[in-house]
Amino acid sequence: MTRKITLLLTLFATMFASSKSFAQADATKSFTLKEAQDFAIKNNVNTMNASLDDEIAKNYNKEIRGIGFPQINGSFDVKDFVEIPTSLIPAQFFGGAPGTYAPVKFGTRYNATAGISASQIIFSSDYFLALKASKALLELSRKNTARTQVETEVAVAKAYYGVLVFRKRVKLMDANIERIHKLKDDTKALNDNGIVEKIDLDRVELTFNNLMVEKEKLERLL
Repeated sequence: MTRKITLLLTLFATMFASSKSFAQADATKSFTLKEAQDFAIKNNVNTMNASLDDEIAKNYNKEIRGIGFPQINGSFDVKDFVEIPTSLIPAQFFGGAPGTYAPVKFGTRYNATAGISASQIIFSSDYFLALKASKALLELSRKNTARTQVETEVAVAKAYYGVLVFRKRVKLMDANIERIHKLKDDTKALNDNGIVEKIDLDRVELTFNNLMVEKEKLERLL
């Protein structure tokens, strides 16, 4: 049991270290909005599945259309008679005694035949129904692919601009914290000299602490 726990801990530690290294390496990359959207469309599971469904629908449509094209079939057959079939015929045909039979072989050892045929659907309600259904499936698949790509682009844009907004808020928060920090130092100096009450200093310190907590929240969201 101890050995199993040790192996599990080692495995989790390795996975954590790998994911942390990947995150640090990936953090060095930067994307424009268009690059981020293109990256998402290429790698997102939903868009990849939609593209595969679109490709399947295209091939199915081609398959159904192909049924309506002229169909040409050819055949070629070669037979090798190692033993030519033997038939018995009345021997009197060859001058033999009546009532007797003589063995005779007919044919050749090799026999080859070839054939070719062509056909085309002139009218079939089942075919036209299947063709109409395949076109509808293809159109639906294309719309689904386009919709999935648009949804992915919108989601990326929201996340992308969300990051920009949070960065701006963090920047404004830093400026506000710097201002309140200076006010806290000034208030403390005034309190030390008996110019302001301790409650005034406590209020400024509370405001400063609240801003620090808010900044931590923004950084986590970022």
